[in-house]
Amino acid sequence: AGRPIWGITHRNPQLDKMLLDRSTYLSPQSDIEAVELALEKIWLDWKNKQLLEPKWFPVGVNQAVQKILEKVDEKFSIGTKKKD
Repeated sequence: AGRPIWGITHRNPQLDKMLLDRSTYLSPQSDIEAVELALEKIWLDWKNKQLLEPKWFPVGVNQAVQKILEKVDEKFSIGTKKKD
C-alpha cells in the first residue's frame, strides 16, 4: 500500500533485523526516548514528503506459518539426527 511501517519491538533481534532490512522505522519499546525520537523523525519525514517506503512485498499468514514451521523443524531435527 506504500505506507511506512513503524515497528516498536520488545527484545526481538530477528524481527528488528527483518524490519531494518525492509527500510522501516524501528524503536525498542523499552526506550521511551527512542520511541519519541522515532515519532519525531516520522513526522519530519512526512512533513518533508520523505517517508520511508518499505522494500518488500507483504507476507501472507500461510507463508509466515510455513517459515515458522520450517525453523522449528530445523531446530528439532538437528538434535535428533543419527550419526553414522
